[in-house]
Amino acid sequence: MARPEIARGATLRSTVRDEIAAAVVEAAERATLPAAAGELGPAVEVERPANAEHGDFATNLGLRLAKPLRMAPPAIAGAVAGALIDRAARDPDAAVATAAVAGPGFLNVTVREAAVERLVGIALRDPAGWGRVAAGPRPRHVNVEFVSANPTGPLTVGNARGAFVGDLL
Repeated sequence: MARPEIARGATLRSTVRDEIAAAVVEAAERATLPAAAGELGPAVEVERPANAEHGDFATNLGLRLAKPLRMAPPAIAGAVAGALIDRAARDPDAAVATAAVAGPGFLNVTVREAAVERLVGIALRDPAGWGRVAAGPRPRHVNVEFVSANPTGPLTVGNARGAFVGDLL
């Protein structure tokens, strides 16, 4: 079964986040997590781990779901990791290659090279559109104040960086 084309504004992080959220629902359907896990719809937070040896991404989902599910965080992370590993075995186009429980309930994830290649291919096919996301129904206005034209104190590297980033925005 071929994977549907990844959305134009999708990132590797958002793809991994979606697969982890789907694994939570799958673990609830298998009864390795309480049924309430599939209904919670938690906002999965995916971060880069501080140590690259821990994988490509990490989430603290086990810790965040421990209280509402009344389960130990490592058990929650283990159930989600099991669902991710099963999905990776079934679907060669899944972005997540491996998942492992770490520490008190963290989940470390490694992605497949093919997932990275798919996203790079999309960016190469439409370089001008890559990374652009259409405004939602209620766009927000943001005021960016970045550097004073007449600084009152000593100049620092932060001033230079702020001027560059602010001007770019």
